[in-house]
Amino acid sequence: MAASTSWSLLWRCCATSSNAGTRRLIRMRRNVRIHVRGSPSSSDSLASSLRYLSTWSVDRRTGIVTSYTDADAVTNGATYQTIIGLEIHARLTACPTKLFSSSPNGSAAAIISPSSPSSSSSSTSLEPLPNTMITPQDLAYPGTLPRLSLTAIRHAILSIAALNCKVNTTSRFERKHYFWHDLPHGYQITQQRWPLGGSGTLRAKRGVGTAEGRHQQKKKGNKKNKKKDKQDKEGNNSDEGSYFDVGIDRVQVEIDTAKTTTVTNGNNNTTTSLIDLNRAGAPLIEIVFQPTIRSSSEAADAVETVRKVLKFAGTCDGRMESGNMRVDLNVS
Repeated sequence: MAASTSWSLLWRCCATSSNAGTRRLIRMRRNVRIHVRGSPSSSDSLASSLRYLSTWSVDRRTGIVTSYTDADAVTNGATYQTIIGLEIHARLTACPTKLFSSSPNGSAAAIISPSSPSSSSSSTSLEPLPNTMITPQDLAYPGTLPRLSLTAIRHAILSIAALNCKVNTTSRFERKHYFWHDLPHGYQITQQRWPLGGSGTLRAKRGVGTAEGRHQQKKKGNKKNKKKDKQDKEGNNSDEGSYFDVGIDRVQVEIDTAKTTTVTNGNNNTTTSLIDLNRAGAPLIEIVFQPTIRSSSEAADAVETVRKVLKFAGTCDGRMESGNMRVDLNVS
């Protein structure tokens, strides 16, 4: 059945029914409704799945998933605790060059696209032209040698300190081999076993990752809303404004991959993948959290806190819509 587009997190849940054990991908919405991805094999299995899912309840704030075997007896239901681990990839947009080459990094040194004849002479696009911010090193040409950007390392150390993590005195780069069309080298340069930093604790504020929380921050200080804010804190939103700690396992420096754009031809229904190597080799920091997050609300608050910290430190602009900050979510 079609899943709703109004969702907060996509996560994997192992749902065991009375008939057989099945694995399904589900979407958690804020109104605690669950939608199954994929079509069932028959109408009977669909009806059975809907009846089974109607016995589940999810608390987005606490992350507790409950199966009510008896609608009149809540204590008879099996209870599960959501456990979430985050991996945040933040591009060091303040660094002028890529990690191992002299190519420009990002739109700071973007090549101006020529304006179209129909537009005015003063109108230009600040987006770089595809495959123009590259060097032979970015293309993995034989004989080219990497040269580490010290500016990228400084920005990575500044980010580690801003995230309240420890800077390791010894760190090493290593290759993670896998083949994909957006990886010219055939491997990614990363720091899986010897990261630059880690062993830290991030203090996140509850409510900053939700639309309501951001709205409350914008209207903070408005005298007309102080009374309402006080009522909200005394009511259902008592947790908003408090803090919780999230453990950070490691912060490693690595290179980014190229950007893939898929174009569909409506005439013959074929797809074509276009590769833009401008992003290949850009400096990244990967922030790996410990699995201490217990709800989707806490996950959103932790991501928003990291985004604000890196923006304040001046190392990453936090523009998720441009791919400068990406999040991998692991749920068990």
